[in-house]
Amino acid sequence: MLAEERWRGFATVISGDSVLLAPPDQPAVHCLALSDGTSRWSRARQRTLYVGGVYQDAAILVGERSIECVHIKSGDLLWSLPIDPPAARGVRVGGLYHVPLQGSRIATIDLDNGRLLAETPSRTGDELGNLIAVNGRIFTQTTNEVRAFRSVDEVQQQIAADLAMTPNDPAALAVRGEMRLHAGQTAEGLDDLRTSIQQAPDDRSKRLMVDTLLEQLRTDFAAHQQTIPELERLATEPVQRIRLLQTSAIGLESVGEAQEAFRRYLQLLNEARIGQLVEHVSDTHSVRLDRWVQGHLQRLYTAASPADRRT
Repeated sequence: MLAEERWRGFATVISGDSVLLAPPDQPAVHCLALSDGTSRWSRARQRTLYVGGVYQDAAILVGERSIECVHIKSGDLLWSLPIDPPAARGVRVGGLYHVPLQGSRIATIDLDNGRLLAETPSRTGDELGNLIAVNGRIFTQTTNEVRAFRSVDEVQQQIAADLAMTPNDPAALAVRGEMRLHAGQTAEGLDDLRTSIQQAPDDRSKRLMVDTLLEQLRTDFAAHQQTIPELERLATEPVQRIRLLQTSAIGLESVGEAQEAFRRYLQLLNEARIGQLVEHVSDTHSVRLDRWVQGHLQRLYTAASPADRRT
């Protein structure tokens, strides 16, 4: 097999009465019964890179552009989340999965529902390797070094001391907000970031806030539609504006506001950089974003009534 067709590391994972196997010489992952070795299911590797572990009754499969959870007994897909390409192996901590991404970034996924909680760049800019969690501390291992991040307790103690000295300290609130987002405390994390930005606008905090609000809008548009005005104020970078228009258009379609969605798609086509961006529609297929928008416009126009077409 070619290198790109192989698993990134041989995996054997035992969970309860199930065994997961990802043999290096086979383009598939298998689940066997621990008691007698009978096959429960097999799944083609396709673009999956490695088995990330098991959480409750779900096997975590990390791919080139997605993370999936499948039921360990049946192999049925529970959820799938698009992500940027991973840089190395991630680590599960409780119900959260931390995965290093290319470009020295780390993403945290809620394994219960497949929601992206936060995606942030490394503060040092150093590339991230395989992640390991030991005694409340996360380590990253590359080909030439092992580095440790400060423990959550240490950082929290420092934040508490900084806020005791200077209430509403913007730097302390920004760090606490980022930590809360990665821990799944989304509302509290966003509140910290808002207060921090009001005190001292910071590009890192603004980008994180925009990314988090966009992810909420993507996963539940109806519940978070009211955040669009705030996003329009914060999303000042060209790519952010494009992603906001795209997410809004998709969401408006989902709640039956086809005409307003059509207008957002038209606005998208007027963005200068849209022809430079690519939409990854699956692990194996991509399309230029302007072509993707044109397809949606054609579909909405075809489905519209004659009266709607005239408005």
